[in-house]
Amino acid sequence: TLLPCELIACDDGSTDGTSDRVAELGDPRLRLVRHERPRRLAGARNAGIAVARADWLAFLDDDDLWGPHKLRRQLDLASKADAGWAYAETIAVDERLHVLEADDFPDPAELPRLLLTGNHVPGGGSCVVARTELVRAVGGFDEELLYFTDWDLWLRLVSEGLPVACPEVLVARLVHPENMLFREGPTVLESLE
Repeated sequence: TLLPCELIACDDGSTDGTSDRVAELGDPRLRLVRHERPRRLAGARNAGIAVARADWLAFLDDDDLWGPHKLRRQLDLASKADAGWAYAETIAVDERLHVLEADDFPDPAELPRLLLTGNHVPGGGSCVVARTELVRAVGGFDEELLYFTDWDLWLRLVSEGLPVACPEVLVARLVHPENMLFREGPTVLESLE
């Protein structure tokens, strides 16, 4: 569903021609933020947050998928509930888009407790929409962390107020061998500890 929006593509030091392809689109709503050397996930997202002009932020990792009504549904629910952030139901899919599983979908009232034990917001960064001013007020993504930057941000967001949950599958996260958690497994476990 089309919404008045701005699109910010954060190219975090890629070598696959991403910047050229973005420039070729010629869409005035689309801006490119390019890092010659990678700043990792938190740094790339923070660079987008820094230049955003819209009232709401929504992140889409390059290997995840959104349903066509994702933004509209979440923004409508968040506005109706006067919530500063929202998440939706999420599924995991393989490279052929076969459904592997549904992610947990907790009640927002349970999140303050659940987030102390793990990242219980489904779908990672690709699932959440949040007010720009709220994300900036809590400091954005922590660039000191190598992993779990979304979990860390959810902890800070939930301390400011509960999100609203959209009970509709709107995000698919792609599970593949190049996922950061698989590719960098031992380091991820060390960071978790």
